[in-house]
Amino acid sequence: MILLMSPGVKKAKKRRAAQRRDKKQAERKRLSRERPYVAWKHLTRNQKEVAKRLAHGEGCDYVHDGSWGFFDRFMLFLKSVNYLATLDLDGKGYARKMITIAKLLLTDQARILLGIESINKVPFLLFGDIGLLMTLGWTARQITEGVCKRGKGKHDGPVHKDTLPDCLERMGAEEITRSLNDGIKLLRKIGVGFSGTFAVDATDLRTTAKCKGRGAKRVEHKKRDKEGKLVIIPEIIYGFKLLLVFDVFNRYVAAAKMVQIQESENPLLLELVDQARRNIGHHAMKLVLVDRGFLDGGRLWELKHKRGIDFVIPAKTNLTISNDIRGMRDLPEDADLHRQEWETKKGAVRTVGVAGLKTFDEYRNPKRKRAEADPINAVMVTCWDGREYKPGKEKCFLSSLDVSKPRVVIDKYDQRSLIENCGNRDLKQGWLINKYPKKEVNAIRAHVFLTIGMFNMTLAYRSEEGEQIADECIRRYRMKTMLMARHKCMIVCGDHYAIFDLEELMMLVGQPVRRPMRTQEEAFRRIHGL
Repeated sequence: MILLMSPGVKKAKKRRAAQRRDKKQAERKRLSRERPYVAWKHLTRNQKEVAKRLAHGEGCDYVHDGSWGFFDRFMLFLKSVNYLATLDLDGKGYARKMITIAKLLLTDQARILLGIESINKVPFLLFGDIGLLMTLGWTARQITEGVCKRGKGKHDGPVHKDTLPDCLERMGAEEITRSLNDGIKLLRKIGVGFSGTFAVDATDLRTTAKCKGRGAKRVEHKKRDKEGKLVIIPEIIYGFKLLLVFDVFNRYVAAAKMVQIQESENPLLLELVDQARRNIGHHAMKLVLVDRGFLDGGRLWELKHKRGIDFVIPAKTNLTISNDIRGMRDLPEDADLHRQEWETKKGAVRTVGVAGLKTFDEYRNPKRKRAEADPINAVMVTCWDGREYKPGKEKCFLSSLDVSKPRVVIDKYDQRSLIENCGNRDLKQGWLINKYPKKEVNAIRAHVFLTIGMFNMTLAYRSEEGEQIADECIRRYRMKTMLMARHKCMIVCGDHYAIFDLEELMMLVGQPVRRPMRTQEEAFRRIHGL
């Protein structure tokens, strides 16, 4: 016998089910609103306190290997200079925040410091290192149970691996740029010195065509076919362009900007210089070295006459001033024309310096379009490393510096190559700025700017480890510190933690090693007051 439910009973049943759902949803919203904002709790390193507790048999809360190397001392440095405050952003893209934005951003930067290229490796290589997570400020409960109940049992670690790139995507251009600039201003507050000589350069950050917000430009490649004829092959490349103001001696980044890849860097020179001066001080920049992509007479005039900053830049071949100085190749020396020759390991170098040239028509006040061009100095290289340039093929440089000794100008511009080797290449190969966590413009910008901020902080880290980071490539240093931490372990007792060698740990638990290879028991007990 089949019982059929009347329409009225069906409606009443559906109505009661909807009421139960609404009640449960309202309860979840209430709990969400009343959920306390999880404060950032840090562990403090205290070797003596932890050693005494272990020696007295009080045990510990947690023990883990110290495979993350130098990061504990580096974290202490970041806390001492208040760098974490620059990461404490509003996160306007979030409707609600259950953990601090700074903790997520710092966790992502720990991924970069450890050399983890792919987000898919985070659950195994980053979230699997509980000692490192606790150093970053994650609590034991967050690590084992997760931050919220929604993803409980669905992922390893305090949050899902996609939470890190999603956090970067929600960082707006204005707030992430402010974070970078605040970090650079922090360098000046802690007493970091700048050399006064800066290079400005642009480098491409390539993406695929599917990346949201990317630009596109057409480039041409010249190749020869099977018959030896020159063939031009066009290609469309996608991505962004990163512009840096780089201290060529101390290797700090003073300002940065990211635009679409097809945009010209020429109009951005003064904007970058002004931002760098606001970050490091208006009188910190004395000389700017740029390539011919920034060649613009009006902006170079403002750089020298409005901001008091000298410059050196290569001249384009088709400029009138380039042809003028090439015509002076065989002229004798006088008050405005100077020659200088010197020897290098590869051969002779011969140069000609000419002062007061007025044939660079654009080099004048941009607001006075009918005014005559102001005088500018130029240096011509006729022979480089023993190779003689043919007439009309000489290399020419424009500068506001004195050219009575042309070698000084050439040597200064030669320092611009440091931004290629120590800046762009190291950031791409060692710091992984071209390994994007997510193919979206905001995520890429946040990833790049935060990495630059951490790049600056490692250079400013002036402990023994920090000096090694500054002197070595981050890739070599990363490998060395992992080897040095092979026999170390992290012990957590309450709000304190300590890092001991395995032989030292055996001493503390009352079972000393009979043949220690790395430690001395008497010295260890004396240092820790045991």
